[in-house]
Amino acid sequence: MFSLKTHAIIFGSIVFAIMAWGVIGNMLHAYTDVPITATTTGNVIFFLGFLTLGLSAVPLMVKLFLAGQVAIGNGNARMIQFMIAHQTAIVFGVWAFFLLGTVMAMPDMIKSGFFISD
Repeated sequence: MFSLKTHAIIFGSIVFAIMAWGVIGNMLHAYTDVPITATTTGNVIFFLGFLTLGLSAVPLMVKLFLAGQVAIGNGNARMIQFMIAHQTAIVFGVWAFFLLGTVMAMPDMIKSGFFISD
């Protein structure tokens, strides 16, 4: 895993990219006649950015939590030492849980028109 600073930069970059994508999409809708296929593609890309943001938050929060525990003096506690030694497995476990929920929800999202704009 990367350092805390690197994870924070990745998270911030994704936030900026999502905001930029929203601004660009709103400008395109305001000043042009965008076909529905382009809008649907934009919605899918925006959703993937949102998913990426959520996944990038996990290692950032794990690292922040562990750094905070060490900073307040709990670095010698067994559980914190265990979590520090296995932080990659913790991140992969949470990612698997998030992605499983997303995969389970995807058919209903598509059926209900989640990605289609009017």
